[in-house]
Amino acid sequence: GGVVAGESGMTHRIREEMKPLNFLLVPIFFVYIGSEVNIQTLASLDVFLYGMLVSLLAFVGKYVSALGAMGKGLNTSLIGIGMSPRGEVGLIFVAVATTTLSEVVTADIISIIIWMVIVTTVIAPILLNRILQKVPLSERDDDERFESPVVE
Repeated sequence: GGVVAGESGMTHRIREEMKPLNFLLVPIFFVYIGSEVNIQTLASLDVFLYGMLVSLLAFVGKYVSALGAMGKGLNTSLIGIGMSPRGEVGLIFVAVATTTLSEVVTADIISIIIWMVIVTTVIAPILLNRILQKVPLSERDDDERFESPVVE
């Protein structure tokens, strides 16, 4: 099972307390990931094609998961595509894998994951926009699924 964390006062306080640490560590994390990428490998046609294949599999896998959980419909498409751009998870995988599995994780694998992160991060908002454009505005206004949660 899983735990759903709400926006409690404690969550807000922790988030505020972590801001200075995030301000320091997040840029270091991205610099580290960037230093692990071999630009020549990233530019390789084979790596690019595998990156596109992994990106396609990421979209299909998320969509099939949503389909299995919810059945067919608009929500399935929105959730499936909306789950795809999980770039930070891919980058964390790269960071952990390069330090703990350096003998197994090659520059090609790192570059393929980087391509997947780039493609899913760029394509998902475009696909979400296209799906939402198919829903008439009048239907969006009357449907609670299109309501945005208010975060204070």
